[in-house]
Amino acid sequence: MKRKINISIFLLIIFVIFIIIISNYDRIQHLIEEVIYKSYEEPINKNTLIINNSYFGINSNGENEKETTEGINNVIEYASKNNIKEIKLQKGTYLVGNIKTDMIAARAIILESNISIDLNGSTIIFVANDRPVYAVLSIIQKENVSIKNGVLIGDKDKHIYDEDLSSTHEYGNGIDVRGSKNIHIENLEIKNMTGDGIFICDYHGDDSEMVMINNCNILKNRRQGISITSCDGVDIYDNEIHEVGGTWPQSGIDLEADNINHMVENVKIYNNKFYNFEGRYAIICSKMVNNVEILKNEINSKIYIADIKGKCKIYKNVIKNGDIIAEKNDDKDINLIIISENDMKNSNINLKDVNNVLIGKNKINGNILIESANVAIYENELINENQTEYGIKVVSNNDDMYFVYCYQNKINENYIDKIIIQQNNIQYYNTKEELDKYLKKFIKE
Repeated sequence: MKRKINISIFLLIIFVIFIIIISNYDRIQHLIEEVIYKSYEEPINKNTLIINNSYFGINSNGENEKETTEGINNVIEYASKNNIKEIKLQKGTYLVGNIKTDMIAARAIILESNISIDLNGSTIIFVANDRPVYAVLSIIQKENVSIKNGVLIGDKDKHIYDEDLSSTHEYGNGIDVRGSKNIHIENLEIKNMTGDGIFICDYHGDDSEMVMINNCNILKNRRQGISITSCDGVDIYDNEIHEVGGTWPQSGIDLEADNINHMVENVKIYNNKFYNFEGRYAIICSKMVNNVEILKNEINSKIYIADIKGKCKIYKNVIKNGDIIAEKNDDKDINLIIISENDMKNSNINLKDVNNVLIGKNKINGNILIESANVAIYENELINENQTEYGIKVVSNNDDMYFVYCYQNKINENYIDKIIIQQNNIQYYNTKEELDKYLKKFIKE
């Protein structure tokens, strides 16, 4: 009797297992195929470098946010462990989210050192969320990283903002570069972030160094196109940066150290196009900034300089409907500003309380107003369509002696021997000898 019961139970178990298999046949078959597939297929094709999405559970149709985010991170970890230097996405649309979360930021994709990731024309979309701080791609204390050829889209239009305004939600970034070296960001479209397209800073005291950003279209972000708060060596070139608006400062590029212990140094901004900023500024240089070059850009907005630590050179740009403004708002001295060979249309140069400025060989459809000390104004051509305007005017607004060196400037095609000078305490020179003597202090011959 006992034996018959055991056989019955055994048969019942077999029957139940059979029913389970039948009812889950497709899923079991898929699991078996996946095991076999992974046994024979490469995670990353050795010839094309294209990622095997099925191997990592990645969806390229804009679905399965969690699995896709984890899968892409697993690919990067796999490549890093196996010394694979370059990987390429299958072309598609990838929805990612805040899977990797620290106490401050929600991070989707975390990049590793010594890896180049080619998005291969793909679009990466950050899922709608309520986080005040996030990053679609993060590079934290890494070296030799390259990102290229794709589109990054934030959630600006679908983001869940605090109703009580407890947070500005201005720190949702496309790419975060923190304390990293030799980073190349190329041929990307970065848009609709709640904060910046690209954010560059230090990480626990380590500066970001040797960062290159080129051939990118950075647009429709809420706070800035690019923000840099700490660095030593950044080149930004051949980009288009535009349509920024939503939360202050709303500029194209903001170079602004976040405290006196950080520096933004050795930045070169060239061959870019800037336009449509709700904050009115294409480029801001503020606070602990030194050795910045702004050249050969097309700028339909203003350049603003305030309180910088060292040298800034602005030359060979085409500037439309925007001024070059430099001022000092606290006790720091600006060491040297060079404004030369710019073509300025419907634009002015305004300086207030700064020291040591060279303004030379510009073509200006507008005016020059100087309320600053130690200024050289030479070989400029001004078109002053409104004869009631001043052309070039120098104003002294304190008891310090101002030194102005003025030589061979034209207004409406006529050379002028003198400029409009208001108030006292201004020592004026207009000979080539005096000008050369002053310029030698700053320009190597």
